[in-house]
Amino acid sequence: MDKKGFMKKHLSFVLRLAVSLGLLYYLFNKVPYPDLKNIYLSAQIPYIISGVMLFYISIFLGQLRWYYILKKLSINVKFKEVFIRYFSALFFNLFFPSIVAGDIFRGAGLTSRHGETKKIISSVLVDRVNGAFALGLVAFIFSIFGREILLDNRVFYSVLALCILIFGGTVFLFSKHVFKISTFFISKKSQIYKKLLGMHETLYFFRVNPLVFAKSLLCFSLPIQLLAPCAFYLFAKGFGVQASFVSIAIIVPICMAIALIPIAIAGLGIRESAVVYFFTFINIPPDISMGMSLLNGFALIFIGILGGLFYVTLYHRCLQCDT
Repeated sequence: MDKKGFMKKHLSFVLRLAVSLGLLYYLFNKVPYPDLKNIYLSAQIPYIISGVMLFYISIFLGQLRWYYILKKLSINVKFKEVFIRYFSALFFNLFFPSIVAGDIFRGAGLTSRHGETKKIISSVLVDRVNGAFALGLVAFIFSIFGREILLDNRVFYSVLALCILIFGGTVFLFSKHVFKISTFFISKKSQIYKKLLGMHETLYFFRVNPLVFAKSLLCFSLPIQLLAPCAFYLFAKGFGVQASFVSIAIIVPICMAIALIPIAIAGLGIRESAVVYFFTFINIPPDISMGMSLLNGFALIFIGILGGLFYVTLYHRCLQCDT
């Protein structure tokens, strides 16, 4: 990496760190630390532990989803290797834009070992698209049963924007006709078009085998995206708040999508701001909602740090033993 690239990389990290710290500073002015301390001290621990465990179960299901997709692409890989690369990749997501760095790490690792570059890129891309589609589907389904919360235009338009973005993006990636129509204004010689075309072509297998996408959606992605609202529901009960699960299942996908915007460290600060803002619509106080979001964030950071320690101490040794 040249000096310019090195400086750009570190400047990006510093800026995202500044965004996270700035948002957290604002939130802690709004929700004083003593208030957070009190709600944590008075929390019912079994509910809190159960919520955190659901989060970790969702990560394990994410590993199973990627393994299933790889197998359907006829890539001869053991689950042990998928686990090692996926778990180690969680560390890189803490310091680089959103989830992109972790995806690059796990994809590049498999490619260097097994070849099949296009298939592995396709597996990582579909893994993310499948999860995003499920996120929008959860918000859409529960919106049917929680119409009262949608009476607030801010929630309604947020759910609508989420569904349009996710479902529209999925159709864009899988439909040749929609892809051609959507990119008519982009020069066919431009790098942007070439990258979009390459991304579109890698998904050919799943366009002609839609059942693979559907099965990974139903068996893995939907359960994964349902576990997040379940965790927040348990956090709410642990903090003594009675809230509608349906309402939480509508709000949480919006907050999780906002947290993926790559302008903060592991979504820290952005996620808390979104949770504090949207949870006021279902009458959850700012101190409780911030406490719940910080639990989710700390769980994410903790598993990422464990992934980093695993990468530094055991990653290469485990892969060598697997050969």
